[in-house]
Amino acid sequence: MLSPEFRNSLIEGMMARDEKRHEDMLKHGDALISIDPQNAIGYSMKAQAYIFLARDKEALPLLDKAIELQPDYYENTFCVVKSITVP
Repeated sequence: MLSPEFRNSLIEGMMARDEKRHEDMLKHGDALISIDPQNAIGYSMKAQAYIFLARDKEALPLLDKAIELQPDYYENTFCVVKSITVP
């Protein structure tokens, strides 16, 4: 079960993504990692933000960590593919 603090940061991060506030997305990804470093969501959110900011090389280690923590997390695979195929 997610803590209220984690849930709030997740919602804020998702809103930042939807509003294309990718720098804010990075901050919320950091907050999620700080709250629960064993949850793949924070690493994935931060990686997605880096991809949106065209900073793919910074995203890859975060995606590796997210996949290590939760190998079946489909969004991680999507981000890896996107970061490799998008010029």
